[in-house]
Amino acid sequence: MELYDLANDPNELNDIRQQVPTIARSLRIVMATFVAYEESWSTPRWGEPSAPLEAFASDQGM
Repeated sequence: MELYDLANDPNELNDIRQQVPTIARSLRIVMATFVAYEESWSTPRWGEPSAPLEAFASDQGM
């Protein structure tokens, strides 16, 4: 996985993953959640994978 600041690096030359580890980790978690639930994801009930609604956690027993 690579992470770029497209506003300041539109050519994607500088991977900033090491500079912002919390953001990189959060994005990795969001992507893993999306992949895990891709076929069964209920957008109307759970919202977008990048911004899940409270119903997602409730439905998963969290």
